[in-house]
Amino acid sequence: MGFLNKLFGIIENGSEHGSMVDHMLEIVHWFMAVLFVGWSIYLVVAIWKGYHKRTPKANYHGIQSHASSHIEIGVIITEIILLMGFAFPLWANRVDQFPDPDVKIKALAEQFNWQFQYAGADGKLGATDRFQISSQNPAGIDPEDPNGWDDFISGSLTLPRGKKVEINVTSKDVIHNLALPVMRIAQDADPGKESRMWFIPTKVGKSEIICGQLCGPAHGNMRSVLEIVPDDKTFATWMGEQNLFGDSPVAQEVKKKLQASGRLPVPTAPAPATEPAAAPAPAAPATPAAAPAVTPAPVAAPPAPAPAPAPAVPEPAPAAAPGAPTAAPAPAVAPAAQNPPASTAAATPAPESSDEAKIELGVIPAAMKFDKPTLTVKPGQKVTLLFKNARCPLQHNFLLVKPGKLNEVGGLGDKMLTDPQAVAKHYIPSSPEIIAHSSKLIGIGQSDLIQFTAPTEPGDYPYLCTFPAHWRLMNGVLKVAP
Repeated sequence: MGFLNKLFGIIENGSEHGSMVDHMLEIVHWFMAVLFVGWSIYLVVAIWKGYHKRTPKANYHGIQSHASSHIEIGVIITEIILLMGFAFPLWANRVDQFPDPDVKIKALAEQFNWQFQYAGADGKLGATDRFQISSQNPAGIDPEDPNGWDDFISGSLTLPRGKKVEINVTSKDVIHNLALPVMRIAQDADPGKESRMWFIPTKVGKSEIICGQLCGPAHGNMRSVLEIVPDDKTFATWMGEQNLFGDSPVAQEVKKKLQASGRLPVPTAPAPATEPAAAPAPAAPATPAAAPAVTPAPVAAPPAPAPAPAPAVPEPAPAAAPGAPTAAPAPAVAPAAQNPPASTAAATPAPESSDEAKIELGVIPAAMKFDKPTLTVKPGQKVTLLFKNARCPLQHNFLLVKPGKLNEVGGLGDKMLTDPQAVAKHYIPSSPEIIAHSSKLIGIGQSDLIQFTAPTEPGDYPYLCTFPAHWRLMNGVLKVAP
């Protein structure tokens, strides 16, 4: 990166072709600097010479020198060199030929968020239909197209380093612009039309995705995260962690089709069930004495009447005290029947689980709210909270704050809109009023496990999402009560 690019604060390049863009920008900036200085000198000289006290009478002959014409010709020649020698070749390198991509993605824009459709293991993007778009199918993936059966939607963009990436960009509503500043590339998102762009990431890390086209009142909030992972293995691991199937009817229908086609294994749930069934089998040999009588189970009923005659002969019963040990196996069977309940009672760790609260919290996509406005825990209780975003295309986080601090922490979240490190911080502000928070922003199909200890002081503790402007709708109360 050149001197002027660094001086103007241009972020570091993270793509293979970005050095060409930076080189052209450096030349253009130097050319603009020369023009700025030259025209500034000309204006100062013109004002000084044209001061009314120095020239009280107008000069009707004008400029006699041809110096300005020569300067204008020089400017035109320089601009032709910039266009023909730098801009056109760079543009041709990007759009004349598209190489076969290693990763193919479709970017779908809408006011005011991004959705990224990833091709699954087959490497083919499924067809989309705008009439299929709904809250349960935000990208409008056609469930009848087999190519889309293994596709999934993400609210952020994750890519492997050193691989050719192709992104097809389109829009649901108005004109947007998918801008990846670190990759030195951007592409308009036009409704009803798909436009392609490609690049090769070279630098591992996280950066920001923005909308480069004014698209409405919340245009500044239309941001997402671009993460470049080091290798194919890490990328494959990330792909495997994504939620391919949600709870929607469309997802369940696709899941059945994948299983029917053999592209997704059918879970073998009955197999484990047979092993517990085999456990009672050893219990049958535990009563071999019943076998000599008769094998069928109904014969177990006749021994029951046998005790009935026993009362008819009460006297021999005491005399048979020495033979009582032979009768002892019969009572021993009764305790054996009681042993299983005892073992199950011992297997239930109720006292231990009472010390930990396991909570699941989701997001209502259409209303941009938590699906539970109120949560309840005990003072000092250990809390494991699973924060899930099943279908909302926006990104969210979770923060638990002290009582009465909702507006203060929410306002700090809004101020992060101008923080260049906001994406790296996951829009979590720094404040002593925060008790616990999520570890990341979660997009569609993502989740985060949050573990913390509930406050020991009973009360109402607000929780919220601090992505700018979300907290006004997306908040709730954690009630700490004995």
